[in-house]
Amino acid sequence: MGQAGLRVEPLHTADFGTWWPLIAPLVAKAVEHAHGFTTLDEIAKAVACADMQAFAVVDGSGLRAACITEIKVRPALKTLNVIALGGDGMDEWLPALLEVLEAFGRHLHCKRLMCVGRRGWVRALQSHGWDEIFTTVSKDIGHG
Repeated sequence: MGQAGLRVEPLHTADFGTWWPLIAPLVAKAVEHAHGFTTLDEIAKAVACADMQAFAVVDGSGLRAACITEIKVRPALKTLNVIALGGDGMDEWLPALLEVLEAFGRHLHCKRLMCVGRRGWVRALQSHGWDEIFTTVSKDIGHG
């Protein structure tokens, strides 16, 4: 997965309480720019009861980034949505994180990854095969 020692770890609900104080500051900036779409409290509660999922990007120096996702099922489309993402040195870990998210989404029979965010995400994700849809970036990942 790219950089030596870099790992993307899905955080199980049983371990989430231990991780939350570490990942909350990383996703806080995304939440600040969410215009009320979500809050840190909502994320913490949703991940703790498995309504949302958390991923940690770690290497030998510790926690590098954190990602919060949510599965949405609509009549015609099941998606894995990136709710919040934050960390330093994104160029070093983003490809590995996206690879894990794609595999996770496929495993759950999602058709698409989606990310609603600021305009900079369009530039960051287009080189990884994502497309802009209105103000949302998306990438089809199969299944239906």
